[in-house]
Amino acid sequence: MKTISAFSLILFLLVTPSVMRADELSLGAEISVSSQDDNEYRPQVAFNSVHNEYLAVWHVNSSIFGRYVQGSRISASGSILSNFTIAYEDSPHRDCSTPDVAYDSVHDRYFVVWMRDSAGDGSDWDIEGRFIPWDGPDESMPSFHICTAVTQQQFPRVAWASGEDEFLVTWWNEGSGTTHSDISAQRIDAGDPVFPLISANFTVTSSSSEERVGPDIAYNSTRNEYLIVYQRMDDVLGNIYGVRLSGTGSILGGGDFGIAAWPDAETNPRVAASQISGEWAVAWMSDTSAYAKEIYARRVTVDFWGDVQTEAVENVAGADIDESYPDIAASGIGKYLISWEQQYSNPSGPFGIWARTLDESDALGVDMVVRGSYAGQEVDSAFPAICGSEGGFLVTWQQERYVTSGPSYQDIRARQVTTEVFSDGFEFGSLAAWSSHTP
Repeated sequence: MKTISAFSLILFLLVTPSVMRADELSLGAEISVSSQDDNEYRPQVAFNSVHNEYLAVWHVNSSIFGRYVQGSRISASGSILSNFTIAYEDSPHRDCSTPDVAYDSVHDRYFVVWMRDSAGDGSDWDIEGRFIPWDGPDESMPSFHICTAVTQQQFPRVAWASGEDEFLVTWWNEGSGTTHSDISAQRIDAGDPVFPLISANFTVTSSSSEERVGPDIAYNSTRNEYLIVYQRMDDVLGNIYGVRLSGTGSILGGGDFGIAAWPDAETNPRVAASQISGEWAVAWMSDTSAYAKEIYARRVTVDFWGDVQTEAVENVAGADIDESYPDIAASGIGKYLISWEQQYSNPSGPFGIWARTLDESDALGVDMVVRGSYAGQEVDSAFPAICGSEGGFLVTWQQERYVTSGPSYQDIRARQVTTEVFSDGFEFGSLAAWSSHTP
């Protein structure tokens, strides 16, 4: 049996208190978002600024019902307000998976996108979307097709442009034969749930000689611009590039620009837009041959002449074991939060969820343990996803359930990272901190 090292346990005990002093951020109690007796995967989350709450979305992989998309409203105090199904098809059955979500404060509703198995056999995944009112699904707003090309469309991401009152959805088109994978997008009219598509799908970036995969997107309201980041397989291993687009989807500044390109593999890019200035920050995973996987970040700004400036590269997390699959978000307090999977003990040890702040002067905060790994509980925490609010962040992840016997499932968990001095829930009448462990 694998065991957690004594050093890791000591580090876990020492790190958390110091974070509250160094970053003026505190960790709330762990929230059980969903714990069905099915496997639940790949959460994403958006903040509702009108009602001061969150919507988390994820997909369930059920042995009976297949894959379908669920959602859960979470209050600012960490309470679960409601749970509901967003996408489920059984006549005939079609899998729905890997959702993303963005919030529109003008119309007070969300837009959720996901992958849909249109053929029913995994041979043709398309992109689907649905408007969700702030308090849950409305049957008068059913799902609709965003892209139904005969090639595979995978891993959609979405952002809302407040300056244009529209969404932009981006995804990866899988290549076949002599055609290489590229990145596409679709504009969505946030105010028209009946005829929401604005024009047609369009290509964001492509190449006749290399694969372009794994996009992410963030909208900066100061500049009324999007930044789409992606992984370019130009040297087999992978590098990180970006493309700026106007609030109406026009390519800006000559197109692609490099963010991270060195001999090791740079993969899994994630991007966040500042809530207080006209910049973005990008995080990614680097598979360094000598040091295992590490997490890096870099701020992206635009100068007076409209030229992109990439700031210093920051080593967010690096050790002799793996740090992987980062996410990043910005908050109204002028900080980014970067979260990742942190391996414990040894190269075959379990994973927890860690996080660290980055401010707009490139200063990194100290590590904080969002979800630790515990002696005797060989379970993994995976795929963190973050959203920022006016005063902090909510981190969500998929959590392998610890059981002493019987089947183990994947659950969805969350934890707040806030500027509140007390985040234990006592001010809201919650005794969760007494009735459950709070790593």
